[in-house]
Amino acid sequence: MNVVLSKAEIELLWSTKTAQENYVYVCEDGFIYKGQTDGTLQRVPNTNYDDWVKQRNANQTIPYRNKTIIQGTSISDGNILDIKVSNNGIPLMEVSSSSLPTGAAIETKQDIGNASLSNLNVNLGAKADVPASTDIGTFSLISLFKRVLQKLTTIQSNQIINTPMDSVLAQNFSSISVRPTDYHYEVSLGKRQGNTTWNKFGYNSDIDTAGTGTETIWSAGGIFSRMTAAATLSVVSTSLDDDNGGTGANSIIIYGIDANWDTQIEIVMLDGTTPVITTNTWLGVNRMSVYLAGTNGVNVGNINATATGGGSTLQASIPTGEGSTQQSFLFVSRNHKFLVDFFIGNCEKTGGGASPKVRFKGWVYSAVSNSKYLILNKLVDTSSTGGFEFRPSQPFVIGERSLLYYEATTDANDTFVSLMFSGILVLDSGVGI
Repeated sequence: MNVVLSKAEIELLWSTKTAQENYVYVCEDGFIYKGQTDGTLQRVPNTNYDDWVKQRNANQTIPYRNKTIIQGTSISDGNILDIKVSNNGIPLMEVSSSSLPTGAAIETKQDIGNASLSNLNVNLGAKADVPASTDIGTFSLISLFKRVLQKLTTIQSNQIINTPMDSVLAQNFSSISVRPTDYHYEVSLGKRQGNTTWNKFGYNSDIDTAGTGTETIWSAGGIFSRMTAAATLSVVSTSLDDDNGGTGANSIIIYGIDANWDTQIEIVMLDGTTPVITTNTWLGVNRMSVYLAGTNGVNVGNINATATGGGSTLQASIPTGEGSTQQSFLFVSRNHKFLVDFFIGNCEKTGGGASPKVRFKGWVYSAVSNSKYLILNKLVDTSSTGGFEFRPSQPFVIGERSLLYYEATTDANDTFVSLMFSGILVLDSGVGI
């Protein structure tokens, strides 16, 4: 029977049954009651519904198998529900006797479900939906996604740069470059702001043993004497042809540092053997090269740049026919570091006699500490080898406001020595651009 009965109704139902004692009942208190011949319900001692289930699950003898069980519920009015029991003792309940869960999809609720599906279609949107115009508001997911795609191209938080290949990347720019690059090539091509490639080369064609037998590796010979105070330079050639409009060098360009150790460049128009004074004052020259030339295509004479003050010392020289200074030293400008990638030294004897032994020394003078430091000390025996090469696994770092220079000492006259080094002059990461 698929009805909910009160206790009085159970007793009435029981009174109409034959062999009433064959029926048992589980009331709201959870205990099992058995019908009695005198019309009463008597609780089975020490037995409740949970025990009955345990007995069934343990395949024990179940005294009330195939009996109708009326199980009590927790309903406050004491109504109890009729439950059928299968042949194996497992309680069965017909669906019709069970109330539907709250919100179940009964016929009256189908319209609500259909409306929800309709709303879902509206929320997702259609392919034709235009991108949302704002970050807030009501619009479809497709409209929102289209707006996100538009915003990705202009996101600035990590700034993925989408710039032409010839654009310059700043030293400390918070960016990811999307172009395929090689750092050294980028710097050499001027594509990295604040960084400059320097390839330095120089030679001394005749080092003798007179005195200490030590000379700077530069074409002028002897010991290079740096300026202690900035001064203008007097630029002159040993040939009349090195003149503005002449067949040799017409003008030269000077790269170096000023009184503050900042980089500067100046172009000087030549006047043959007549000295021309630079406009700028200089504390050091890193390179001097022919800027424009006549029909000869190169300088015809030696072009020298001499300080106008402080002893009038020679600061740079372009040997005849070579177009650029040949000097193995570099002034490192303020707020920069020089990262040396390699050194290559060579030596040989240009005259007769024994094979010389040549000691190469690299020095760094720091204007910060006003001291010099030995960074390279290499002995080369020309009887067994002609030179050396040094490529550190990590760049050799030279600090700001420094002069990196090289000297060679020989034990035989007429010794030729050359040295080349290369690196990148890098803007210090702690200094703004």
